[in-house]
Amino acid sequence: MNVGKVSENILKRSVLKNIKSNKNIKNDKSAFAGTDCAFFTGIVTDEEAECCGRHALLRACNNAWAAGMTPESGSVIILLPEKLREIKLKAIAKDVGMMAERLNVKILDGHTEVVGGIIFPIVTVNIFARKIAGWQEEKAANGQYIVMTKWTGMSGGARLAAMYRDRLLTRYPAFIMEETEALEQFYSIEKEAAEAVKTYAVCMNDCSDGGIFAALWQLGDKNGVGLEVNLKDIPVRQETIEVCEFFDINPYKLRSDGALLIVTGKPEELIEALHKQDINATVIGRITENKDRIILSGEEQRFLEEPRQDESRMVY
Repeated sequence: MNVGKVSENILKRSVLKNIKSNKNIKNDKSAFAGTDCAFFTGIVTDEEAECCGRHALLRACNNAWAAGMTPESGSVIILLPEKLREIKLKAIAKDVGMMAERLNVKILDGHTEVVGGIIFPIVTVNIFARKIAGWQEEKAANGQYIVMTKWTGMSGGARLAAMYRDRLLTRYPAFIMEETEALEQFYSIEKEAAEAVKTYAVCMNDCSDGGIFAALWQLGDKNGVGLEVNLKDIPVRQETIEVCEFFDINPYKLRSDGALLIVTGKPEELIEALHKQDINATVIGRITENKDRIILSGEEQRFLEEPRQDESRMVY
């Protein structure tokens, strides 16, 4: 496709036809500014062009749910490399449209353009969300507990399994890749965030680029607190470990869309409520009085480092 805004014909047949205004949305209120509203953004650029649209939308929605808000509507910006064929654009748009209907999010507008100099598609989704009635986020405090849902490294492991399947098959049976890729079904944090909000959550932080270590840093930073986390208590799937060992990367620094950190003063009650929803959850640490962010591993301890590049980006 040519550099610049895509033609009207391409826009109609490959984008608008697949990203509709979602007429069957349950709550069809128009988005407008208000005291209990906010905007959240999800950005994904990836070799796996077909899935970057839904992942961007889901990431924006996860940000909203982690803030105790319900996503309502949004806009989509799709930037494409020159060599990308129109059929790939159609797949991205269709992917976004299907995910928007699934999440009950109304797509209001967007922009699609071919940009010189980029290698992979870049999809940006801006989401308008409304605060859940009765929810009031508080600052984490000394002595409260950190509960983690699901597992670290899920989305990063799935991405690597899809991209480097042939290389992984030289060591592992096919079911390892299949089980790793199947973890995408757990990427949404909607259920656990909703349960946490109505029960025992003080504040929340979703996990994405940089994995659980990055999310823990962000949690401590935005609350101005320290924390102590036991490495052995952080849940990780065996198939994710296998993929990480193959590429010699750290699963705790690997993209973890779908995992959620919840600070609470009543961890047992919260975990029981989450387990009733069939959501894996466990206490991994606690909030401390000072601002040190410490990872404990047996008798050893080390300070958590400021997050850098996601481990999945270290693989070539």
